Amino acid sequence: MAKFGKILLALGTKLTKIQIKKTTIIILFFCLLFTSVISVISLKIGRIYYQNYTYYCDPAIFLKENIKTYEKTLDEVNYNQIMSRINLSLQELRNNAFHPLRTIPMIFFAQNLLDSPFGGLFTSIPAILIFSFILGLTVYKRSKTLFFTITVIFLFFSAPLLIDPFWGISAFWLDLTASFYLASALISLINWHNDRKNYWLLLFSLFLNASILSRCIMAFFSFYIMFPILVYSLIKYWKSARKIFSCIIKPLLIILIIIMPISGAFVLYNFSYAYHYYTNPWDINRSLGIAMDGFFGAFIELFSYLYIIILVITGLYIMLWDIRLKHYEDFFLKLWIILTIPIFFIIILRSSGPGAKHAFLVYFPVVFFALLCPFSDRAKKTFRVHFIVKSAIIIIAGIYLSISGYINANAKSMQPSEADKNDKKLALLISDFINSFQYKENVKWACCFNEIYHFKSNLETYYRFGYLPKMQGHPIYTLVPQLWEDGYHGLTITEICDSVLYNIDDCDFVIAYHDTIHLDTLSVINNEISRYVAKKVATFLKNTPSWKPVLIIDTKKYSELIFFINEETVQKRGGNKWNGEMKYIKGY
Repeated sequence: MAKFGKILLALGTKLTKIQIKKTTIIILFFCLLFTSVISVISLKIGRIYYQNYTYYCDPAIFLKENIKTYEKTLDEVNYNQIMSRINLSLQELRNNAFHPLRTIPMIFFAQNLLDSPFGGLFTSIPAILIFSFILGLTVYKRSKTLFFTITVIFLFFSAPLLIDPFWGISAFWLDLTASFYLASALISLINWHNDRKNYWLLLFSLFLNASILSRCIMAFFSFYIMFPILVYSLIKYWKSARKIFSCIIKPLLIILIIIMPISGAFVLYNFSYAYHYYTNPWDINRSLGIAMDGFFGAFIELFSYLYIIILVITGLYIMLWDIRLKHYEDFFLKLWIILTIPIFFIIILRSSGPGAKHAFLVYFPVVFFALLCPFSDRAKKTFRVHFIVKSAIIIIAGIYLSISGYINANAKSMQPSEADKNDKKLALLISDFINSFQYKENVKWACCFNEIYHFKSNLETYYRFGYLPKMQGHPIYTLVPQLWEDGYHGLTITEICDSVLYNIDDCDFVIAYHDTIHLDTLSVINNEISRYVAKKVATFLKNTPSWKPVLIIDTKKYSELIFFINEETVQKRGGNKWNGEMKYIKGY
């Protein structure tokens, strides 16, 4: 009889393992399916978007760096390919202080994607797939309800943010992709906290590495969110077993051995540069009310009210079950995860949002996991019945969100505002002007009205004509007060102006403000340094014979802009002397 019982037990164990494997395959299938669908949709919408909009700020800067890396791969085409890729990857680790994991995979496996405005999808897609899969496994493990698990995965992929052409996975923002790895690390840490399986610590460390190498500031976010949880978990583990090595030393060794040689070394190597960059004030120290309005206003913009309501209601339902089942620890862990990032942005930084909205993308996958995933076992009959009923409601809402999200994102990509149309037209006009020079890719120019057009117009030139114009290495002119401090540290306003004038001396053409009389009333200039330098540059160019005015553009945002060609530099480089008359163009 005992022998028969052992046989039944072995058979039951085997069937359970088969069922677990089958469930894992089903979850992976849905994650792959949803990831493929939103990737294709994002790419389609993104292509339409860039036909009507120009490139924006941070993504434009990162895309420009990708193109320069791609050009390096062409320079080393005659060398051993493997050694060339290893060499370029090491250069990225040394020189890319922000996101080497977003470029190194392309260097090794898809170099041509460095040349594409959508190459970032190559690294975004694995990140979102990994997060959704590990989230699905954890939800199923805690709820034992496959229907609810697939519902959670579907709700995640129905988020309007993911296919948004400006903020979503097709745009080359660093924060969203890095946050998928950050949330995956958090899930692994919570699972280790509950199960004490060391493979969760291994995954935690690997995902943390991936997050930090995808966006270096994630080193701070991960420490801020997860270090208190890790300390609490280690103390609790030690109190239950009273074994210092297995409860404290061994877990820490697993983490340190994996993290320190990779992301630890990366952070230490780039610490001084990153610290200097991120401690410059950007959009902080607002009033508490403005900070709260900016933070939550950003999420209302990124998500529909319906999506937020579903997240909150479902999350509260799960947290109430924590209290009902007396899982107070799970309740407070969830509360900590949900509140840490708002506390940091609203109370500590008092960030108002517009200038740092992309940083708020970090919050989405983290809070989604905290709200939608039970931390402890919920495999009770009444709980499962409730979840099946609620899952059906969520799926219906998710279908509506997916359809409306696609319609809105597609409409957004095809219907730019008047300001966006003018922005695109101006970037294209500058690009055409660059391409009118005989020596094209060797053209050097200065943008002395808004520095971001350096990146916008150069990218438009590259993707239209196949070459990237030269740029001065120094920030010649900027509208951002912090960039004056960063680029011209310690100089007086007069010395800054002298430096700008020195830097433009070797340029082929410069775009400056034409109407200097009304610069004081121009809203786009919000600091004294930018205003002072703009006036001095325009005055210098008008009074210097070698700088010839050739084009004036009347814009709504910047008033009149004037193009000056440096005849001495153009002729020195073998170009023809400008013989045309000065033109005046309106409608920008």
